[in-house]
Amino acid sequence: MRSRSNSGVRLDGYARLVQQTILCYQGLRIIFTLDEVAFIQNLVFYIEAAYKVADYGMWERGDKTNQGIPELNASSVGMAKAALEAIDELDLFGAHGGRKSVIHVLPDDVEHCQSILFSMLPRASTSKEIDAGLLSIISFPAFAVEDVNLVNVTKNEIISKLQGRYGCCRFLRDGYKTPREDPNRLHYDPAELKLFENIECEWPVFWTYFIIDGVFTGDAVQVQEYREALEGVLIRGKNGIRLVPELYAIPPNKVDEEYKNPHTVDRVPLGKLPHLWGQSLYILSSLLAEGFLATGEIDPLNRRFSTSVKPDVVVQVTVLAENNHIKDLLRKHGVNVQSIADIHPIRVQPGRILSHIYAKLGRNKNMKLSGRPYRHIGVLGTSKLYVIRNQIFTFTPQFTDQHHFYLALDNEMIVEMLRIELAYLCTCWRMTGRPTLTFPITHTMLTNDGSDIHSAVLSTIRKLEDGYFGGARVKLGSLSEFLTTSFYTYLTFLDPDCDEKLFDDASEGSFSPDSDLGGYLEDTYNQVTESEDELDQYINHLLQSTSLKCYLPPLCKKTEDSHVFSAIHSTRDILSVMAKAKGLEIPFVPMTLPTKVLSAHRKSLNLVDSPQPLLKKVKYLESLFFF
Repeated sequence: MRSRSNSGVRLDGYARLVQQTILCYQGLRIIFTLDEVAFIQNLVFYIEAAYKVADYGMWERGDKTNQGIPELNASSVGMAKAALEAIDELDLFGAHGGRKSVIHVLPDDVEHCQSILFSMLPRASTSKEIDAGLLSIISFPAFAVEDVNLVNVTKNEIISKLQGRYGCCRFLRDGYKTPREDPNRLHYDPAELKLFENIECEWPVFWTYFIIDGVFTGDAVQVQEYREALEGVLIRGKNGIRLVPELYAIPPNKVDEEYKNPHTVDRVPLGKLPHLWGQSLYILSSLLAEGFLATGEIDPLNRRFSTSVKPDVVVQVTVLAENNHIKDLLRKHGVNVQSIADIHPIRVQPGRILSHIYAKLGRNKNMKLSGRPYRHIGVLGTSKLYVIRNQIFTFTPQFTDQHHFYLALDNEMIVEMLRIELAYLCTCWRMTGRPTLTFPITHTMLTNDGSDIHSAVLSTIRKLEDGYFGGARVKLGSLSEFLTTSFYTYLTFLDPDCDEKLFDDASEGSFSPDSDLGGYLEDTYNQVTESEDELDQYINHLLQSTSLKCYLPPLCKKTEDSHVFSAIHSTRDILSVMAKAKGLEIPFVPMTLPTKVLSAHRKSLNLVDSPQPLLKKVKYLESLFFF
C-alpha cells in the first residue's frame, strides 16, 4: 500500500527529522555540507503542511474500508508537530556549525498543527472514532499534545473502547487478519465492516506504550499492572527468551461465541514472531521499569515536558506613528510615541515583505530545490525581531496591511483584530523571550477630515497603557526598551557570501523613485535610498512590486464638470479600461446626465386642487387604515 500513497514518504520524513535532531543533540555529525542543510530545510517545508494534507495514516490503508481513500489523521498531524518543534533552531553542524547551518521553522505552521490536533482528538480521523496509534503522539515518543486533560481523555477512550485481554485493537471494526476477512482482496465493502465488530484482533504492542507512559508520568501502579498483563501474553522462545507476537486473533470456530460474549474466547497468536516493533518497545519498557535507563536518555529533546505548566506570557506592544503629523496628534492626547523615522537604524516593514524573504529560504541550485513556497506569515512569525545583514528588522502583522485585505481600512475592525491577536499570542507563544507586536498608526486611522485620531484607535491605546487588553497581559513601550527581552531570529541565508542571490534577474534590481511604495513606509524611503546596499534595493523592489496599482485614468479635477454620482471614477472611464483590455475601440460618448435634468422637478401632487372623485377615494382609504 505504501507504493500508492504518500504516507510512507511523509512518515519517513517525520522520522528523519526527529532522528536527525536526536543525533545532533548527542554530538554526532552526519551533515557536512550546506547542500545537505538545504535538503533538510526543504524536508521541513514538505511536512509543515501536514495539518491540511490528507494521507493514508500510520497503518497506510486510508479509511476503514481500505479502498485507498486518504483522510486527515491525528497521528500524522501530531508526529509532524513534534518533528517541527524538535528541529526548530537546530544547528545541523553541531559544535562545528554556525548560523548558516541552522534549520528554521515558522511557529505559525506548528500552531496550525496544534490547533487541528486539538480539534480532532480523541477522534483519530473521519472514519476512525479512536485509534490505539494515538498513544504514540499523546505520550512517548512524540508528546505532541500539551493539554493534560485532552491526553487523559484520549487515553481513557483507548482503554474503554479498544483494550481487551491480550492487548488493544488498532481501531473499531478492524478486519485485519480476522476470520471474517476475505484474504483474496485488500478492500472491504462498507456494509462488511459490521462483520468485524467485537472480533477485532488485539495487539500486545500497545501495552508497552502504557508501560512507558507510566514511567514518564511516575504512575507505578500503571507500570506494574501492564507489565503483569504483558507477561501473560508473551511467548517463550529458545533459551527462555520472551517474544512479543504481532497480534492475537479469534479462532475461526469460535467466532459466534465471541459475538455473543465479547472478550471471553481464548485467542491464538498470529502474524510475525517476534513482532519487531513490539519487541523493541518491550525491551525498552523493561529497561525503563527496572531502572537501567532514565527517561532523559530516551528523550534527549525533553519532549516529556510539553504538558508542564507554562509561565504567563506578556506581550510587548510598540505603537509607531507613520509620520510626524500623526505623532503630534497623539501627543495632544497625552500619548507619546515614536515615529517610524525615529527608531532608525531599526527597520520597520510590512508582513508581506517577510513572506517574500522567507521564499528565499532553502533554495539550492546544485540540488534544484525551490525553497519555501510563498505563504503569508502569521502573527507568531511577525512578533519576533529579525537580524538580516547585521540590521534589526521588525515586521507589522498582516491584519494591519492594507495591501493584504481591504478590511484593514476599517478602524473598528483593526481594533478587534488587535484584541484577538494579542489573546492568541498569550495562548500560543512557546519561544524564549517575549513576543513583540509592532502596531502602526497610519493616516487611515484618522478622522474623515484628518484633524484627529479615530476614537476607537485612541481608546485602544489607552487600554494598552493599563497593562491589560482583552484579557491579555501587555506592556506598552518603545522598541528600544524591548530589544533585550525579545526573541531574535537570524536570517543568514540573505548574507552577501551566500550562494543564493537576492535578485534572480539583474533587471529586478532597478527601482523607480517615482513609484508609490504604499503603506506607512514612504517617510523612511529617503533614508533607505541613500544606501547602496543590495538588501535595501531588494526590499524596495518588493515594496514596489507588491504595492497597489491603479489602472484607471486620473481623476478629473475640473469644477465645471458636474457629475451625478460622487464616485472616484466615472462609468465612462471604467468601461473604457474594460474595452481596451478586450481590444475594442469605443468612441468618446459623454455618460453624465445634464445638470438641468436634476434641477427640473416634477410637480408635486396637490390633493386640494384635485377633482372630487379623487378626494373621496383618499378619504375612503383613510377610513380603512386609521379607523
